[in-house]
Amino acid sequence: GARVVLSGLGGDELLFERGVFRDLAARGRWIRLAHESSLAPNYSTRSRAFFLGDALRSVVPALLRRAYRRLRPHHADPPPGWLGPQLRRLWAETCGVVDPTAAGPWRSHTQRSTWEWLTGPNLGIRLEQQELEAAHHGVEFRYPYLDHRLARFVLSIPYERRLPGGRMKRIRRDAMAARLPPF
Repeated sequence: GARVVLSGLGGDELLFERGVFRDLAARGRWIRLAHESSLAPNYSTRSRAFFLGDALRSVVPALLRRAYRRLRPHHADPPPGWLGPQLRRLWAETCGVVDPTAAGPWRSHTQRSTWEWLTGPNLGIRLEQQELEAAHHGVEFRYPYLDHRLARFVLSIPYERRLPGGRMKRIRRDAMAARLPPF
């Protein structure tokens, strides 16, 4: 039989607190936003300015964002060369019109960004790559962070409980505190 290995794949997607910065801005919690974003370099490759700017952009009304996009020079991305004629026409009709991130009854930006990471194509591609490589070496992976019960639980946690306070993936660390040595 194949060796079974538990993979951490999905942990970043499920437990990263990126949306909390947007939630703080959306609720006008500016001091807490400044505090949390000042801690960002401690747990991310992104800069303080990235998290702060992303949060501030998220509170700009949609009408102003659309007006800005219309006013700024923007060239639509050309379709990939391999796309057939029918899909090329569809590409031209829908490019920039449909916002694929607008679906879903999200209670918070944190919930929305977590869901998008979990259901996005990048995670699926990484899963396939890992499975293929593992099969080549006689290994079978299990993905505990992608268990639907865990995902449902994490998605139900209010954003206030996910404020990282400078600790990336705080939920995981808090959950495992009794089993891991302090860092």
